[in-house]
Amino acid sequence: MPEWYEFRKTVFERDNYTCQICNKKKSAHELHVHHMLYIEGKEIWDYPQELIKTLCVDCHDNWHKKHGFMICRLPKPGYRLETCSRCRGEGLLNMRNGKICKCKLCDGTGSVYVEDIDPIEE
Repeated sequence: MPEWYEFRKTVFERDNYTCQICNKKKSAHELHVHHMLYIEGKEIWDYPQELIKTLCVDCHDNWHKKHGFMICRLPKPGYRLETCSRCRGEGLLNMRNGKICKCKLCDGTGSVYVEDIDPIEE
């Protein structure tokens, strides 16, 4: 994946090899490229720069523990996106045993594709 390595290097250079949360300068092996959200079907190196940040390993892990992962679904021709009825758009479900799990209906995205049927014109 040469595209990924080039993209990663560009992000680190842009941010001066500095974590954008704790502001500590680190070496490349101590840094991660953080995607503020993931776009379904998009390659990890094919994102606009405004959706990417350099984070150190600890800040990156802490961010995802606190916020999870955001996945953005794009509309498909002939379908529309609706809020998932099972998790009510949260992407997660609270189970009876107290555990939290990813909603399987929407795959954790909080939205589902619904066939867009146009009303028949008379």
